Amino acid sequence: WLAESTALVRIDLPPLTAAEVAVLLDALAEGRPAWRAHAAALARHSGGNLLFLLETLRHLWIDGLPPEGEPLPLPPTVQALLARRLAALSPPALDLARVAAVAGDDLTGDIAARVTGMDALSMAGPWQALEEAQVMSGLHFTHEAIRDAVLAELPQPVRAVLHAGVGHWL
Repeated sequence: WLAESTALVRIDLPPLTAAEVAVLLDALAEGRPAWRAHAAALARHSGGNLLFLLETLRHLWIDGLPPEGEPLPLPPTVQALLARRLAALSPPALDLARVAAVAGDDLTGDIAARVTGMDALSMAGPWQALEEAQVMSGLHFTHEAIRDAVLAELPQPVRAVLHAGVGHWL
């Protein structure tokens, strides 16, 4: 329906920067200056994605800000959207995302290939699919919320094995 509608116009917005998130917080959280201090964390957590940011803010408005140093929550609405996005991935692309989530900042193409058992050419298609689905951008997740969603659906025993595999190649 959305794709066929002539009344709708798709507008692709670039991710909001931390400074832009701060301006938005000033407008939305008037009288709550403490919120502005979380602009960088909110931008990082949401990847600047306006929908994810607004859903996170709505959740925080109801439940309050987490204590200093605690991670920001992933609202159920965002979890559901991300779960659908991840479910649409092919098994090799999802495996690659799982390795990337466990490896974090240590991810390299070589580590991804060794842990998944894929060679560079067979990794090209799944990696491209992750970028087209806006899950990954190069070696990094487009935002923390997606990495959190991937890790959340990964059983702890599997996560431990992947962590050992990544650590072996560091």
